[in-house]
Amino acid sequence: MKQAPLLGSEVSNKALFPDVVGSGQRQTQRFPAVKSRRGFTLIEMLVTMVILSMISSLLWQALQQMAGVERFLQSTGVQSQLLFVRRQWLRNLIESALPEQQNAEVQFRGDARKLRLASAENLNLPGIGSGVLELSLHHDSAERLNRVTLDQVRPTGFDAPVGGITASPTTLLSWKGEPGRLSYLDSVGQWHDEWPLSNSEVKLLPSAVRIELGGDAGGPLLAAVAANAMPRPRRTDWEKQ
Repeated sequence: MKQAPLLGSEVSNKALFPDVVGSGQRQTQRFPAVKSRRGFTLIEMLVTMVILSMISSLLWQALQQMAGVERFLQSTGVQSQLLFVRRQWLRNLIESALPEQQNAEVQFRGDARKLRLASAENLNLPGIGSGVLELSLHHDSAERLNRVTLDQVRPTGFDAPVGGITASPTTLLSWKGEPGRLSYLDSVGQWHDEWPLSNSEVKLLPSAVRIELGGDAGGPLLAAVAANAMPRPRRTDWEKQ
């Protein structure tokens, strides 16, 4: 029995869908199976978390070190600025020493450990005051600790009792090492351990005052008294000695 020729539409269907079963049966088409996506396993997640925790700990340690360095630099900068300000104020204090008055008690007197003077850099009346200030060098031999303190005293003699001090000592500078020392420069360029000179009959101020300070306090400090100011190059040479 001859098979009836296929129509044009049936030919196209056969060409497009070769896997169609039977013309009279329920037509089905075979499609390839879609592969399911596989996620992370438990071990992979644990390994990832361990790696992340290690990286986080390293970053945290680095941040802590950076914060510590920043705090140290800030602290060092503040301390250096404070040291500079205190040294400069101490120099101005001596350079602003008031000249001696005729027929009055000598106010500028000192030795290797203590200096008493009247200065315009007064604590109560800045730029005007005529109060007497006492600069002292203290040394603790047990701890090798040194301090430079400043007291405000009554305008009495150099040998005034402790009761003459009207304000508690203020520590200006401190360092560890050898004790400090005060020395006084006369008009001919000679240094002395005390002032005024025993053979001097005229009330004169020294040309300069030198304070031996430790390295932690910035090194030696030289103050040229304004009434007998020395040239700046000479002052720089004395500071280097």
